Amino acid sequence: MKINLKRLVFYCVLAFASLLTFIQYADFNPAPDSRSFGDAVSYIQMSKTYLSAVPNPFALRIFTPSVVHFFTATFHTPFNVTWAAITVLATFAALIVFFKLLADVFKIPTFFAAIFTLFLAYTQFFTTFNYFDMWLVDPVNNLVYVLAIYYLFKRQLWPFMATVAIGSLNKEVAIFLLPLYAIVSYIDVPKFRNNKKLWTVLGATALVAVFYLSYRTIMIHTLQAHNPGVDYSLGAGPSSHTVKGNIVFSLSMNKDQYVIFHVFDFLWITFGYGLYLLYKKHGLRSDILITSLFLLAACFVGRLFATDAQRVFVMAAPLVLGVSAMLFAGSTSEEQRPWLFLFLMAYIILNLQW
Repeated sequence: MKINLKRLVFYCVLAFASLLTFIQYADFNPAPDSRSFGDAVSYIQMSKTYLSAVPNPFALRIFTPSVVHFFTATFHTPFNVTWAAITVLATFAALIVFFKLLADVFKIPTFFAAIFTLFLAYTQFFTTFNYFDMWLVDPVNNLVYVLAIYYLFKRQLWPFMATVAIGSLNKEVAIFLLPLYAIVSYIDVPKFRNNKKLWTVLGATALVAVFYLSYRTIMIHTLQAHNPGVDYSLGAGPSSHTVKGNIVFSLSMNKDQYVIFHVFDFLWITFGYGLYLLYKKHGLRSDILITSLFLLAACFVGRLFATDAQRVFVMAAPLVLGVSAMLFAGSTSEEQRPWLFLFLMAYIILNLQW
């Protein structure tokens, strides 16, 4: 097998940069899992004891806590080490998949693919936030989103469906991705009749939907049997037992619009301009444009039920940074390439808050 030396060198640089960032931001206190605030409290409890009486919706996000529980119980690995390993490995895997999305799927030159992967590596709510608060399901959820987008544009149906199905056990927002394959398949061939591929996609979509609904039903019944009095109905949250109350509470937090802008800073602008150019060239026949708009809509819906808006909107990273990379790759000459390093440095300064 032929080794791509340029990619190998970049992977080593990316691993070194990720390690330095993790060392800088991770909490190395002897017992940091003893914290008493935030989402991490629920996930820590779940990873120590199955079917813990934690609030909705955390109790149904079983994948990452179950993996931690398995490794600590089976191999006796230190609890915090296991959480840290999953956080680092899932984040690094997401960065590698994103690089391959740019280079292999979007056909962006290696230079631009590498630079924009570094942009993602220094996006605060994709990396450093999770390194500091490493007892969260977010790193695996970020990997699910990048991997699903990769399989979507590679037109690999069953890997996409498997990623969404497994991801929905980790965090329910993964199910937002489910309709995307049917949407892009219809864009490819906008006819229902005599389109066996589209009917196959619709069947697979329905299968994953039934799987998730069955999972929710079984889990809610099981959790309520173990933890009577805790409400696990869809849309309720730790702050309220009603959907309306949960939305009102969530929207009352982080009301400053800058918190959303700060997720990607000036890359929001390049992303928006990139979408405009895609619309001018392809209209609504662009799968990247439609997928981007769908992801933004999904993030807005997710924001209704989340107090940390930044952790929701960062799920759009594969396409916000992907479209930006396409824009720069298509409009930057060889002589202008050094300017990208200045843009990257400015982005790092903003995200690391130097």
